[in-house]
Amino acid sequence: DVSFAALMYGCNNHYLQSFKTFINGFIPKIKSKYKLCTGPKSKGIERAFYKTFYVYNGDFRRMLDMMRCSFVFDRFEDLYAAFTLFEEYCAEQCEDGILRVKDRFEPEHIAFGYRDLMVNIKAPNTSVICEIQFHLYAFYQYKKGSHKMYKKARLFEHEDLNDAYSYAQMHTRPSIGDKTILEEKSATHADDEEGD
Repeated sequence: DVSFAALMYGCNNHYLQSFKTFINGFIPKIKSKYKLCTGPKSKGIERAFYKTFYVYNGDFRRMLDMMRCSFVFDRFEDLYAAFTLFEEYCAEQCEDGILRVKDRFEPEHIAFGYRDLMVNIKAPNTSVICEIQFHLYAFYQYKKGSHKMYKKARLFEHEDLNDAYSYAQMHTRPSIGDKTILEEKSATHADDEEGD
């Protein structure tokens, strides 16, 4: 049975090398489809420690993102085409294929928060579960700010509800409708140009 320290060591050394080899084998299959790739990389020890002992009560085996990689796309069509190719690649390269898919572009699955497509696999020749994220650039460019907001909103979750989301739906949406930050900035920019 592996320890937390042994897992962290492996994810920063030989496990990570195996994951990099796996990802590097996939990249040529989507070379014309993706905008950028971040990773492969391993989770930082501070975050891994926090999740292990404060979220998972010491059971580090519940972490599904000890190593991760992200692909960013300009268009949904390219993102989902790449995911289809990834499924085929995993069927060939991974003993267990894809373990889990979480499509956060589907609003019935995720009521609010950041949008992406997350896939979990077991890194080849290891027992470590990794996460591959497929992002759309329109969301990805605002990821840092939206993720900070999402982390705060998660504090209000209980059962299948989120009080922060419910409150915003009830009290804020009626006054702002479906406007976005970009629409607000565009309107402000147009007003500034008219005033010049």
